[in-house]
Amino acid sequence: MNKIALSILAALVIALSSCSLHEDYDDFGMSAAQRADKVKSDTKELLESASNGWELKYTFQGADNDGGAYTYLLKFKNDKVNVTCDFAKDVNKISSSSYDVISDQGPVLTFNTYNPYLHRFTNPTQSQIEAQRADYEFIVMRTTEDSVFLRGKKYGENLVMTRLADNTNWSEYMTSIQSMAASLPPMFGAFKGEEMVAKAIFNTAKRRIIIKKETGTVEVPYYVTATGFHTVKPLEVDSLHKYSDFVWKVEEESIEVEKAEGVTFKVVRPEGYAPIEKFIGNWTLVYLKKNQQVGVPFSIAQDEEGNIIGTLSLGEKAIKLELLYDAAFGRLKLQSQYMENPFGDYPYLYFAAIALKVGAFAWDAGFDLVFNERGNIIVQWDEVGDKQADTWAFISLDKEFNMIELTLRIDYIQGLIPAQ
Repeated sequence: MNKIALSILAALVIALSSCSLHEDYDDFGMSAAQRADKVKSDTKELLESASNGWELKYTFQGADNDGGAYTYLLKFKNDKVNVTCDFAKDVNKISSSSYDVISDQGPVLTFNTYNPYLHRFTNPTQSQIEAQRADYEFIVMRTTEDSVFLRGKKYGENLVMTRLADNTNWSEYMTSIQSMAASLPPMFGAFKGEEMVAKAIFNTAKRRIIIKKETGTVEVPYYVTATGFHTVKPLEVDSLHKYSDFVWKVEEESIEVEKAEGVTFKVVRPEGYAPIEKFIGNWTLVYLKKNQQVGVPFSIAQDEEGNIIGTLSLGEKAIKLELLYDAAFGRLKLQSQYMENPFGDYPYLYFAAIALKVGAFAWDAGFDLVFNERGNIIVQWDEVGDKQADTWAFISLDKEFNMIELTLRIDYIQGLIPAQ
């Protein structure tokens, strides 16, 4: 090889080596690090430019693929974020924490200090190591002036933040959503003519709708809007009729969708359905004693926190039982439970049921209290083996919760009638 060729080769090697020691620059003279910094600063500038903040429709997978959907309002300023949400007990109580936009193969919005609203579903517990499979860090996929498209960094849920109008009052807007959530019917059906082809049941605790059809049962998350509700995945009546946006007209008790095309949605009330208000009041618990019907006072009340308490009055003593309202079926549920012992000998009572005819306890029994056509409340019993439970039992427990004795038994309960 001649000297000229060697010189050219050496110069080429030196040039290549020199290039490897420096970052690549784009057409605008910016390095990769500079570009990343600019994207971060531009994203933060966009977030903080919304004078009234952003609305985030937040969904998550859930520990058992049973996650729901919720509405958040967020306002970013000076590396802080102010937050409220539609599950807040007080929508006027704003929670403030830190946020940042970092680089991790692209811009990532992270809520990096604890916020009781933003981290409600992300905190692990002893029973759920993965918490609710919910994200608090989000890859910023793209932005427009009025929208920020996000993807959960760990679990991959796609979310969108939209800029709030300047005249939107946070408190009034969130209150309207909460009022709508409280007014939604527990159940509705999709009808073609007079035939109900699908039935939908709201699971308000999980923010999911259970859809039952001949082909099977599916669940979809939903979030509440100021005018109704929106399913994260379309509610499929059939292959031609799929809907996501529903308008609930409270006074008319009607559900409307666009382009219904032969499908109507109607509220469905199961037999015996009653609103919670109908249960509240004073009743007489009727049971059999020596084959004679006798009664004892039983009142049902709801406290300020929404807990429903049934009080069994026995002279100067009172036993308090916790009841649960099943909004979908309009009935009260009474489960086996522990409570304070009003009789004084031992600290606790355990409430269970007995199938008296076979002398068998139903330790984990549950009962439904349902209205009949005469306005009385009947008791629908769990079965014990091939027999139905029919008797209430109250068992005294010591401070270590050891069972000591059967303290009270109310035999062959017939139901509840209005107190005279």
